[in-house]
Amino acid sequence: MIPFLGCFTGFKGKAKPNLLKQETQSLACALRILFNMYIDDRMNDHQTDIEHRLTKICSTALSYYLSLNNDGHRDAWKELMLLIFNRLLKLPDEKFRLHAGLHYTLISELISADIKTELRVMLRKFFTRLGYVYDIVPSSVEVPT
Repeated sequence: MIPFLGCFTGFKGKAKPNLLKQETQSLACALRILFNMYIDDRMNDHQTDIEHRLTKICSTALSYYLSLNNDGHRDAWKELMLLIFNRLLKLPDEKFRLHAGLHYTLISELISADIKTELRVMLRKFFTRLGYVYDIVPSSVEVPT
């Protein structure tokens, strides 16, 4: 290796940069944009493409989170999981139903994962809403918040 090459790549020596923050922030930005486009009525002509990209990214993110073994890495990705759940829960029933069905297996896997309290709360809200949207729970039962 050329000794001066390290100064051109942004780091010196054999240590590689930690790109975890950039990874999670860029994915969070992409998710926010896609969710905003997904609920924007002006984007109706592009809904199929937006929906496809959004479901693919959500599935990939959920799968990746479930594969993480490092607590630090999992903690950084927890914010992305919270973002996904927050945005899914804000979707209208029809769109929520679609995403709940597509991601159900992966989201169910989170039950057996070692997750933080905030994510457990969002998981409970997700399954509660799922019960109402799929008419598993009668609408006369009060929704816990």
